[in-house]
Amino acid sequence: MNHEQELPVWYFIGWLLSVYGVVLTAAGVEQYFHPPHTVLSEYHATLWAGLILLALGGTYVLAFRPSAAASEPLPEPESMLR
Repeated sequence: MNHEQELPVWYFIGWLLSVYGVVLTAAGVEQYFHPPHTVLSEYHATLWAGLILLALGGTYVLAFRPSAAASEPLPEPESMLR
């Protein structure tokens, strides 16, 4: 079995959080200039949630990105048993 390079699932979760963060930030900016008629619209929760998701997603992407050290091939199981 040849393992070229395995990526951790947290790397993909980071990208997913980043995409959601971009969508929510864009919606929050739009709601900032055209506020909805809701009770707590002055807090701009959509904008804050988008920025938090962007920061969290970016942290995950950077923390779990593929590195040069991880690109070394893994030893074959037979060679480990000798």
